[in-house]
Amino acid sequence: MAPPHTWTATLTLALLTTSTTAQRQLNSTSFSTCISNSSLTADSFSATIYPDTDSFEYDWIGANSFVGNDTISVIITVASKVVYNDTLDPCLSNAWAYFCPASKGEVAIMTNTITPNGTFEDIPESVFTQPGLEASFEVQMTNSDTGAVVGCLRANLTNGVEGNGASDENAGSSNATTTEGTNGSGSSNESSTSGSGSGGGSGASTAYLNWTLLLSALGVLMYGTRL
Repeated sequence: MAPPHTWTATLTLALLTTSTTAQRQLNSTSFSTCISNSSLTADSFSATIYPDTDSFEYDWIGANSFVGNDTISVIITVASKVVYNDTLDPCLSNAWAYFCPASKGEVAIMTNTITPNGTFEDIPESVFTQPGLEASFEVQMTNSDTGAVVGCLRANLTNGVEGNGASDENAGSSNATTTEGTNGSGSSNESSTSGSGSGGGSGASTAYLNWTLLLSALGVLMYGTRL
């Protein structure tokens, strides 16, 4: 029977490995119409791209004012490059059946789409690690009789990376100065300052614990005993 510390070290390394292999994704942060007098409007419109599984999902709650035959296009643009562009017939789609043909009224669509293998493989890795990403998810409605785009919704996508180290540090310094200058104005500011301080301590404790687990696991693998 293996000594108890063997499975402990294995579990620790498994947890550390899992944290570094999280699924990549791009998420929407805001939305808008993308043509004047768009027949498609939205109360909410969100999208998430999953490059590792060649899939995406989007939700739309809003309204349509166009009446007639139409087609729907989904266009995903990342770093100024169109990585996905597909046009569908609403009459052949369960999600878009309401648009066969299109009629005025409120709309609610929630759908997941699996794309062909390798659809997103040409997206550079830097897209998921660097700040300042320019990417979008668009749904366009085209009048089948005239070929004119009559409706368009766009969701801006982000990788969740914000700023760089220097900017973050300066922002933190600026926030600290602002809080200190207004500390005497009331308990609300004191509470906010206390919350920030508590958060910092928790982060330090977590970092210390992670390093302790890592060193312990390495020690077990190298020497067969705990550090």
